[in-house]
Amino acid sequence: MAPYSNRIKDDKFVFDGKSFVVDSNMIHGGARNNEFFTLQYTEQRVVLSYEHFPTKKGQYPFEYRLILVYELESDGFSVSLTLENISTHKIPIGLGFHPYLKKSLCPTGSETPLLQFSSQETYITDALIPVGYPIVTTNANDFSLGKELNFNIDNCFGKIDGDISVCWPKSKLCMKMSNCSNLDKLILFNELDSDCFAVEPSSSSVDAFNRYSQGYSDSGVAILSPFESGVINTRFTFSPM
Repeated sequence: MAPYSNRIKDDKFVFDGKSFVVDSNMIHGGARNNEFFTLQYTEQRVVLSYEHFPTKKGQYPFEYRLILVYELESDGFSVSLTLENISTHKIPIGLGFHPYLKKSLCPTGSETPLLQFSSQETYITDALIPVGYPIVTTNANDFSLGKELNFNIDNCFGKIDGDISVCWPKSKLCMKMSNCSNLDKLILFNELDSDCFAVEPSSSSVDAFNRYSQGYSDSGVAILSPFESGVINTRFTFSPM
């Protein structure tokens, strides 16, 4: 997810005293909707690149370059994402990953995945947009001991501590996400009538650009000077239950 993750309230934000409008379809920044070019391809490693130059209204209004690296490892794979500011002025960014996972891996029937992570904060939202500062995570939103994903949810959690794990009990498989320290937020999306769910580690909150301009210290927005870069990375490992 780049150069921002998740929703922007009313599809507009203010940065450096100027107002900008973004297309409502670019819910995760819009980078994924473009063609990436292959810089390197081996049996173990793929390096992809994309350069963004805004050409029409509704696009992210600043120039940047992305480098995306996938690398296979013995028990999984790692992913890193680098965004470089190639414009002539400062730009706001927020980065994230968007694993979209099958609820059931069992070929002979359905199963309910078990999700486990530790968060100190939970965002209160109105129409899926955070309102005020997050609150201390309560038992209702506590995933530290693991919870079955048998309910609807679309929310952001803050101050994520440690790994995120997903287990599929019938398939007897567990996946662990080990994220870099600046991926300290998590957007969790699940609909009961869907076959998939999303577990999205992010460096910034939902509606982060607006929260930054309003002075919220938890927005997670990074401000990059020209030729400065922001980097995130995660590692996926798999093991039997």
